[in-house]
Amino acid sequence: MYFLLGWPRVFRLDTELSPAIISVTSFKDKRFFAILTKDGISIWLSKPTLQLVYHQRSENVCAEWKDDSSRMAISTSRGYIIFFQLERDLSVSHLFHCADQRSSKKKESSELFFVNHRIPAIRMKQDCAIRISGGVQCMSQVRDDLFVSCGDGIIRKLSWDGSTSEKNNIAISSLPFCLDLDDQPRATLYRNKSVFVRQMQFCPLMGGLALVLSDGRAAFLIPQSIKFEPTQCRCVLAQAPGHESLQRSHLCLAANHRYRLIAYGCSSGEAILYYLDEVTGAMQVSHILVLPPEKFPETSKHTGPLSLLKWSPDESVLVVAWESGGFALWTAFGALLVCSLSGDFSMPNDACFLHLRSLEWAAEGYELWAVPADGGSEHFCILDFARSMTAVNYYGSPNDVVLLLTGDRLLVSLNESQNACSSSRGWLQVLLPPAYLSSNWPIRYASLDESGQCVAIAGRAGFAHCWLPSRRWKLFGNEGQEQNMAVTGSMAWWAEFVCLGCFDEQTQCNEIRLYSRHCKVDNLFAHSTRVPTLVSCVSVLRDLLVAYCSDNALRLFALRTVQADRAELLRLQEIALNYCVPHPYCVLAVLVTSLRAEPASPPGQSEPESILINCSGRLLFLARDRLVNAVPGRTPRSFTFSAATPIASCVEQVWCPRGGPQRAYLNNALWLDCGAAGIKVWLPLFGLDKSLSGFMAKRIMLQFKPEFYPLGIAVDDAELVGVQVEVSQYEGVPEPYCAIQRVKCVCLQHILRQLLRRNLGPHAFQVAQSCSDLPHFSHVLELLLHEVLEEEATSSEPLPDPLLPRVLAFVREFPHWRKTIAHCARKSEFAWWPHLFGVVGGARELFDECLRENDLETAAAYLLVLQNLEPPLLSRQLAARLLETSLEQYRWSLARELFRFLRAIDPEELHVDSPRGPTSPKDSSSFSFSRKASMALDLVPQRTRTHSRDKAPPLRRHSSGGSRESLGERADEFLDAILRKQVRAMLSGARLKELGAFGANLLSRERLVAMLRREEAYSVEHFPSALLRLHDEFGWPKPALVASGLPNRPLTSGYLLRTLSIHDDAASTNGDACDSGLLTPSFCLSIPKRSAAATRPRRARRPTRAPRRPAITPPQTPTSSCCQTSSPRETREPSSS
Repeated sequence: MYFLLGWPRVFRLDTELSPAIISVTSFKDKRFFAILTKDGISIWLSKPTLQLVYHQRSENVCAEWKDDSSRMAISTSRGYIIFFQLERDLSVSHLFHCADQRSSKKKESSELFFVNHRIPAIRMKQDCAIRISGGVQCMSQVRDDLFVSCGDGIIRKLSWDGSTSEKNNIAISSLPFCLDLDDQPRATLYRNKSVFVRQMQFCPLMGGLALVLSDGRAAFLIPQSIKFEPTQCRCVLAQAPGHESLQRSHLCLAANHRYRLIAYGCSSGEAILYYLDEVTGAMQVSHILVLPPEKFPETSKHTGPLSLLKWSPDESVLVVAWESGGFALWTAFGALLVCSLSGDFSMPNDACFLHLRSLEWAAEGYELWAVPADGGSEHFCILDFARSMTAVNYYGSPNDVVLLLTGDRLLVSLNESQNACSSSRGWLQVLLPPAYLSSNWPIRYASLDESGQCVAIAGRAGFAHCWLPSRRWKLFGNEGQEQNMAVTGSMAWWAEFVCLGCFDEQTQCNEIRLYSRHCKVDNLFAHSTRVPTLVSCVSVLRDLLVAYCSDNALRLFALRTVQADRAELLRLQEIALNYCVPHPYCVLAVLVTSLRAEPASPPGQSEPESILINCSGRLLFLARDRLVNAVPGRTPRSFTFSAATPIASCVEQVWCPRGGPQRAYLNNALWLDCGAAGIKVWLPLFGLDKSLSGFMAKRIMLQFKPEFYPLGIAVDDAELVGVQVEVSQYEGVPEPYCAIQRVKCVCLQHILRQLLRRNLGPHAFQVAQSCSDLPHFSHVLELLLHEVLEEEATSSEPLPDPLLPRVLAFVREFPHWRKTIAHCARKSEFAWWPHLFGVVGGARELFDECLRENDLETAAAYLLVLQNLEPPLLSRQLAARLLETSLEQYRWSLARELFRFLRAIDPEELHVDSPRGPTSPKDSSSFSFSRKASMALDLVPQRTRTHSRDKAPPLRRHSSGGSRESLGERADEFLDAILRKQVRAMLSGARLKELGAFGANLLSRERLVAMLRREEAYSVEHFPSALLRLHDEFGWPKPALVASGLPNRPLTSGYLLRTLSIHDDAASTNGDACDSGLLTPSFCLSIPKRSAAATRPRRARRPTRAPRRPAITPPQTPTSSCCQTSSPRETREPSSS
């Protein structure tokens, strides 16, 4: 797929005459462009962008190229067709020479390197001219002839040398018109005799000529022979059932040969795509390209007629332009990629591509040449694009890696584990080697190995590969070998070998080659196997290689390692596909997969089991008939495949994981991108009940639409991976700047929803269980519930089979279901809440359950719901209840939010009997949601406004209400009562550490001191327990017992309590007590010494002094306290020397 990148490049024609540009056309190889003006024609080179020749010729209207680019036909306003011949000017060796600026001391490249840098000189000369009666309306090349539509309703057949014959002319009025080939007997002549062909294009793969008639009808001219004899031609008119207004509004067309589609632009600004029915030959509507009204509500009504249509070189993208301005890019089956009418493209009126007159793609779609529609415009611009390799190389990268290719670099977006070396915006930018680009531009194929560390590219000739961590490229050492080999099909990696199909110019043979990334890029180190025809696609799985060739046959090879850096191919089998593929060009991709129609339970290793063929968007499935004597883990000598079975249509991309037991449902599913239809998942249904397994299908096709166009699937994360274009506008620059950003979204909720809708709840539970370890699994359940709730709550009519009860029953199977419901309610409109809680139950009951389960964060999430569903007084009581519980469990962060919540309640609302919620769904937009993961809601209640036009019931107030100041004081007293209660509990339990944390989180220092002073009369009930609690809380060492005859051991709480209780009784009897109210036994309490390992190293001791006389202390009495110290009045005797 294609994505805009960078700034548009603007070029100006340097001519002295009138430079008003009419159109731009390109050669078949897209290397040269012809820019047609009213007074001349100029030939430009695509890379580098240079003007080569200018030929003066006035009164020009349109131009048409011959397929071999040797001749050009130009029509004039006077009804003439002038034939020009283009040839290389041999009198001049080259027009420009790109010299190598390297030092002469270094080794120079070969002469062939410089030849490719020489830009040739081209000469144009007029060959002949012929007058066309009736005037020229349009021209189209049909094989070796030139068809010219005239204003008199005649299609004239001309040769490129200017000769013509009247008997070969086709008159529109004489052609039989019908709706299908079966209706040929009732075919009639066209009623309007003055009708003529406005535009036409030859469709060789569909066998006819697509037409746009002057009255707005679309038709397809089908000849009986390749010579288009007038008597053997008939026309089929297009049918548009249900779109009758579009049947006579066709203005232009563009045919897609690979997808077998014909796109017509209509005067209503829409594009309608037809296909030819294979049975009846009728032109049926495939799909209609229209801007989505939810994204373009007003713009789509003012686009004007659709004037331009152009398919990309690989025919996977269609670019359209409107007459009123703007352009858009659509995929083949209707997915919108880029639209300049969106709000991001805020361009002024002087932007170079606001109004377009002509469009033309460059080589491989890296550039789009656009001509503005201004009458005197002398400028044209070139838009740069980044192309995804999935359009031409399905195995170009692993499923979760996005690989984009521009004209001069690779953009690789690896996953998080491999993204260490990526640059800005998550992209790893790898510049392509200039030595390879100079002679082999443009790059046609690119492939990334499974590890995401090595990438291979192939251009016009040869190939190169790079080791991404070091950014080191390996090229052919022999440039002759490089220029003799041209890669014709896709590339694939097998272990350390790159497998590619190529054509050897020297031997004129088609080959499949294997190159090792560890060896030099040289044919001496490669293994080659010849095949009879051109190789179009290559696919590898384990040790099996499947190659699709231009003779419409599949060739199977076994891969085997011969030496450390050498491998070989062994021919296994050849399968003809003539019965299901109309033409080899229609085959978009061939994949060998481990997919089975009847998945094994449990899934095993990824053995080759089937082959998928994407033929013009129709996916064919070739299942393998397993051999009885097949050896597991070894590739058999032959395979037997069943007939091709179509399993899906309108397929643009295919992702098939390698399979495995982990996330078995997702890893063994087939993921399809179907354009506007979204994503289709061919999901396996592993048998849960063996008794019912024979009555159920083994697979089911599920469908959903993602938010962006996907480019990959990360199965391990259950996410879709893609890119989006970011548009930036800078001052002074009229054109916007486009950047590409990697995006991803969760897709698991869509699969679960589709399974539940089909009453496959057990399979949905198994899928969810396999993904329950994902970090975003709870978000998946929220998205599932929210999408179903939005669909059913906003339905204008009652649903016969609502899905919400099944979804809620499914969510209840997981432990965090209450949090899922709370988060869903917060992110939903207030008008949907009755529909939600009418099924799941009351919010008050869920709040109480969260408190019983000790899930306080989820209970806090329900407060926002309860404050809008319940009266304010009840919501305050519930918040206070939750605050007390959070304080008891030291949940300071939650308590702080609840404290702020209670303080924000309006005191005047406490006496209102009605709920505080909004009176209409319009007010539900006033809710704000917090981004904290731990908090499910912003605990500050939102005050809603009641407008006069809203018929709200009158609020009933109690007569006992006072002034606002008194109500505010009562609210503060209510909070202070809760806090004082918690302070008392902490003081009674001697929890000083928790008290400090409580004050630091909820109170200021002054308020905490004031509250403690109010509680100073509160005494400790049991001092020994409080003392031991303090030691345990702060990690202090406990006192130890020191007594005569007793070992020094720490004091245990039980012993201390028993001892103190005895002396408490004695003190109460004798009436003798100390200041602390405790009596101590006849032993001392001393702090135990620290261990030697815990002590710090001491400093060096000072010089010793004379020993002092020991202090005289009074003898201890049995009633002395262990904590007693010497009184300040007691003095010690002076020491004597």
